[in-house]
Amino acid sequence: MLGYSTKDRLIKIFIALYISLIVIYIIAPNIIVLVMSFNREKYFLFPPTHWSIKWFQRAFSIPSWRRAFLNSLALAFITAFTSTALGIITGLALHRGRFRVREALSSFFLSPLLMPQLLLGIALMFFLGNLGLIGSLAPLFIGHVLVTFPFVLRLILAALPTVSANVEEAAYTLGANEITTIIKITLPMIRSTVLSGWMFAFILSFDNLMISLFLATVRFNTLPVKILETLEWELDPTVAAVSSIFMIMTFGIMLILDRTVGLRFDTGATTRG
Repeated sequence: MLGYSTKDRLIKIFIALYISLIVIYIIAPNIIVLVMSFNREKYFLFPPTHWSIKWFQRAFSIPSWRRAFLNSLALAFITAFTSTALGIITGLALHRGRFRVREALSSFFLSPLLMPQLLLGIALMFFLGNLGLIGSLAPLFIGHVLVTFPFVLRLILAALPTVSANVEEAAYTLGANEITTIIKITLPMIRSTVLSGWMFAFILSFDNLMISLFLATVRFNTLPVKILETLEWELDPTVAAVSSIFMIMTFGIMLILDRTVGLRFDTGATTRG
């Protein structure tokens, strides 16, 4: 029979192998797209026979691609800030409130997570179209906030119970009011969660297709919609270059946030009570 040490070693090897396979399964498509973006040919080819960066140059030189990228970037920024602000305010209200419908309101605010974005996009198209808002940035902004706000709220609600009530009560006894305590005590203690929520909202907005597909227009198009429109008519390697730029940008944002404030959650760091 195998000793316990040998069994433990085999279990660890199996777990490490299993995790490695999962990681490879997740990142392999991204690596393939990244490699194909350096192909010199006018069609998708993996592995490339000749290397070039001309598709990256094309992505920045063609006005339609550049405009779609800037539109998505601006929309993702304002969506992330708005969803984070709403998530903080709503999370604090739900966490500290003692009203009867608190659980019902919490379920209501998180309900967009349960509905397919395809249906949300169709519903928003009809609703906002009847209000005469289709054709501007407003419907895209409303739709993106609707689908990103619940994710931020879930993170905030998970982090607030880890804030020590003793620290907040100490601030009150020293003369701090409610707003000062929130700004100087509560939010700094969940800073990594707030920034993680902001980054999550930014990525979800920038990469959103279903909502944008129904609310985008010729005047204001987004990058995912532009990619889909291009793939409908041709296999343009510019799509791979644009996708690679987005992957590099996302990785850069995550790396910067992790090196500055950290992207780990604060659960278990402090206790409430």
